[in-house]
Amino acid sequence: TDLIRKLSSNWLGNSHFLLRKRPFEEAVFAHQEGKCVLSIHALLPQLEGIITDWLYARSQKDNIPWRQESKTKKFRDLISEKQMSYYSFQRIIDLTLDFIISGPVLSTFKQWTMSVDNTFPNRNIVEHGKYEDSVYTEENSIKLFLLLDTIYDIISAEK
Repeated sequence: TDLIRKLSSNWLGNSHFLLRKRPFEEAVFAHQEGKCVLSIHALLPQLEGIITDWLYARSQKDNIPWRQESKTKKFRDLISEKQMSYYSFQRIIDLTLDFIISGPVLSTFKQWTMSVDNTFPNRNIVEHGKYEDSVYTEENSIKLFLLLDTIYDIISAEK
C-alpha cells in the first residue's frame, strides 16, 4: 500500500494525472481498505481519460477517434513518433500498449453469459456492469495501479 501511495503521488506532477487527483486519492483509500471493487471502478476509466486528454493536447481535435481502441492506437503511434530513446524504452511502450489494445484491457465482450477472464479488469466488462467477483481482487487493483504508473512513465518520458 505504501508503494501504491508513493506511485500515485508521483503522478500529480503531470497535468493529465493531476486533473484526476480526487479519483486517484479515493482509489488509494479504497485499496487500503480492501475495497477493490471501488478502486478498480475508480481507476479503470481514468486510463481512457488520460490517453484521450493527452491526444487532445497533442493533436488536431478533429483527428481524434471515438473508440477507445482507436484512441489507444493513435496514442501509441504519436508517442512512438515523439520518442527518440533507447530500444528498451520503445519496447516498454509497444508491450504496454499491446497489452491494452490486444490484451485483457480492451478485449471484446459480446455475450453477457460468456466466461470472464479475471486476470485483469476488462474495460467493457467493468464499465458495462457485468459483475464477476473474481475480477475485483487486490491483485487486479495493484495491476491497474501499475498499468497507470507505466502510462505515467511513458507520457513523462516525452519531455
